[in-house]
Amino acid sequence: MDHKGISSIPGGYDFIGYIPQKNDVVISEIMSDPSPAVGLPEYEYIELFNRSDYHINVNGWAIECGKTVKKFPDIIIPSGEFLLLVHEDAEEMFIMWGDCVPLFTSRTSIPNNGVLIKLYDQKGILICWEEYSDDWYTNTYYRSGGWSIEKIDPERFCGGKNNWKESVDLAGGTPGSLNSVNGVNPDTIRPVISYTEIPEDLTIRIVFNEPMDSSTQCIHHYFLLDHDIGYPSEIMLYPPGYQSVLLKLSKPLSPGMVYQLTVSDELRDCAGNKLRATESVKIGMPEFPVNGDILISEIMFDPLPGNVEFLELYNHSGKIIDLGCLIIAMRDQQTGMISSWVPVYEGNRLFFPGEFLLLTSDIYRMMSGYRITGGTLIEVQDLPSFNNNQGIVVIFDKWLNIIDEFEYHQKMHFPLLTLTKGISLERISYDSPSDEPGNWHSAAESAGFSTPGYINSQSAESVALYTGIRIAPEIFTPDNNGRDDLVNIYYSFDSPGNLISIWIFDSSGRIIRRLANNQFVGLKGSISWDGIDDHGQRAGLGIYLFLIRIFDLEGRVREFKRTCVLSVGGK
Repeated sequence: MDHKGISSIPGGYDFIGYIPQKNDVVISEIMSDPSPAVGLPEYEYIELFNRSDYHINVNGWAIECGKTVKKFPDIIIPSGEFLLLVHEDAEEMFIMWGDCVPLFTSRTSIPNNGVLIKLYDQKGILICWEEYSDDWYTNTYYRSGGWSIEKIDPERFCGGKNNWKESVDLAGGTPGSLNSVNGVNPDTIRPVISYTEIPEDLTIRIVFNEPMDSSTQCIHHYFLLDHDIGYPSEIMLYPPGYQSVLLKLSKPLSPGMVYQLTVSDELRDCAGNKLRATESVKIGMPEFPVNGDILISEIMFDPLPGNVEFLELYNHSGKIIDLGCLIIAMRDQQTGMISSWVPVYEGNRLFFPGEFLLLTSDIYRMMSGYRITGGTLIEVQDLPSFNNNQGIVVIFDKWLNIIDEFEYHQKMHFPLLTLTKGISLERISYDSPSDEPGNWHSAAESAGFSTPGYINSQSAESVALYTGIRIAPEIFTPDNNGRDDLVNIYYSFDSPGNLISIWIFDSSGRIIRRLANNQFVGLKGSISWDGIDDHGQRAGLGIYLFLIRIFDLEGRVREFKRTCVLSVGGK
């Protein structure tokens, strides 16, 4: 008798009822898209592996694949062996690869794009699970069909994408045998908090970046909220991955107040790694946005081959915004009709003042193709496609009020750039309107031609507390190196209803650029000059005079003269 009271003999043969434990049997390979076939039968399959020291009878067990649930017949998986779950018409085709059981009646039981798969014993106790996705494939060639995804390390139970890879076997998979990518692949990376949600004023949802150990999530004093709210009164867990936790509070959150939620580093992931550090997370009750609260800050509408489009938003308000109330869409330039509606986020994720938000259709391509050092990255699978030449992007709230709208055009790029593919358009000033063409500029080469998730390379400094006109910098070098590429004319007025005209003269007194002609402007903002004259040519080096004329609603005319120097950039 062993320490569990089970009679057995060497080799894993058990005489009486060994009770299988969690992860004794694991899902080790998935073929969700067998067409076109590479070298295997053109049928889906799931491979199970018995990693225990005992033969296991799976009679009465069930596999749940999305909405499909199938029960097992009386069959034994020997210790260290595999069992293939196949279509009822494919049993004879797969028998040459190993033991198989015909469970599936539909040839599309395993969705190509991914689903949660759960394996239960005859008592309904969860043995193992995997929630795969087609983005586990490293490229579109394997994703297009005929290749399985294989578990790398069968001793790692919740590694997700980090423990799966497409098969490298020439047949397209290894059903019934050791995986072609098999290897030791332990999880040694500490978990972090990805984001928080506020479903209502008495609940907080914390989402982690990987599956967690539920035994550490249910300890109340591991979660502490300031402003006299304290520990949660109740904690709800979310199996099977426990990647999020819901805290119920004893007091409601107050609107307009930012709270700090302290989460203990004693929380562990399912591999036992502790949280990176005791984390303090900002939370608060969200408010509804109005026009101008959320601004389009940057757009990559013509990426390099292999890279992906993105849209950057900036929270220009003092409000916490619920991303679940935002919609992105495109407006037809000819008819003005709106199309391609899609929610920015399905849920209640928070967007804080001064934060950046990146929207893309493919997170992994986004992370591999761009320098990303900050901001919140959200994958919107049905993100509207941006025309490579021109288009109109609109951000709505859920009541279809326009929050921001931007009409972009390829001609808005820096005129002296030979190629603009792979270069984003950046907003210069958050205080100037989105529909002002002069408020946009090509991202600098020094910034990698894009700045997703952080301050724009061409961003104008904030308007200071003054009334009138000022110019900065006094010396500018329009060479698109990211340093003083533009000269900015800042304006700030006491009352609205101002028209501005700007003429630029060279040192000989000739007008070389009419930068603005009775342009209607807001209370404060900026207009930029990139050193290009009215003929589309680069202006020469030297001193330039700006004649700025302001006309207001009361008929007053004010004139300002300012100077700057167009110089050569240093190295």
